[in-house]
Amino acid sequence: MRRVVVAGAMLVLAASTADARVVRLRIERRELILNGRAFGAAGPYEKLIGKVDFGLDPSLPRNARGEVEASADFYMLKPVDPRRGNGRLFYEVGNRGGKAMLSTFQKAAGSPDPTTDAQFGDGALMRQGFTLLWMGWQWDVPDRPGTMRMEMPIATDNGKKITGVVRGNFILNERAATASVADRAHKAYPVLDPASDENVMTVRDDPTAKGQIIPHARWRFVDGGTVALDGGFEL
Repeated sequence: MRRVVVAGAMLVLAASTADARVVRLRIERRELILNGRAFGAAGPYEKLIGKVDFGLDPSLPRNARGEVEASADFYMLKPVDPRRGNGRLFYEVGNRGGKAMLSTFQKAAGSPDPTTDAQFGDGALMRQGFTLLWMGWQWDVPDRPGTMRMEMPIATDNGKKITGVVRGNFILNERAATASVADRAHKAYPVLDPASDENVMTVRDDPTAKGQIIPHARWRFVDGGTVALDGGFEL
């Protein structure tokens, strides 16, 4: 398969590295798990689903409180009666907005929103009384139900956009007229100027091979994160 690389001047989205505080916890959904079935001494569990709002460094004011704002999806499984839990939180930093904790530690069938016996598995962590938590931390994850996302502000330098070169690699599994420069349906950094000659596309047959430049006249950005090639992309 051929590896295609697109490099261009794109907007860089980044959050401040300053400390953040929780401003508000929004619970949008609350449900009893498996009709109230008990998980050992911890008893029945419930799921809480919603968003966490953060306030960041006030040296970059954005809201009425003089703080930069960000928000993240959260998904929690906890004992209905917290006194029956073990007082410990088990937090997974999910990859690509996913949830792997139950599959890894409870032999469960994977699910972005577990509801069945199989999707909760053997309940090992829950029977020990752990509260389980997932929270979004990536802004670019795909728009899919149950995917954990963080909404964050665009960083600027004294009000000016911060730009730089971003490279996107893709390997197609079948012939196609277009391709996304972001991996696995993720969101791409928006291109600063789609028509700029500074945008370069190369192709190579091996990851370590030197890329061959494809003439700019043969390819174009269809939108901010999708490119098209005359004659289509080959395997």
